Amino acid sequence: MEAKVGAIRRTLFVPVPKAYGYESFNRDLFERCMAMDDKPHCRKGEDESSLFERDRAARLQFGNEPIVYDDPIDLSEYDIAFSGLD
Repeated sequence: MEAKVGAIRRTLFVPVPKAYGYESFNRDLFERCMAMDDKPHCRKGEDESSLFERDRAARLQFGNEPIVYDDPIDLSEYDIAFSGLD
């Protein structure tokens, strides 16, 4: 997964893109992302869009209900810094 994130970052954001507005930037970014999904997966040989649709269909079997945890998770034993949660 990290390799894919790095590849996307290098492809779409290096060098840093110039934008003249959010709408045009988002539209261009969407088009560039969609153009990337028809290439074959580096290991599986199938188009990435086909693999994504298969994953999406598998995920749909779980429904759209949110996952609810009855017991709160105790994070006090971990050294975690939270910011912006005040």
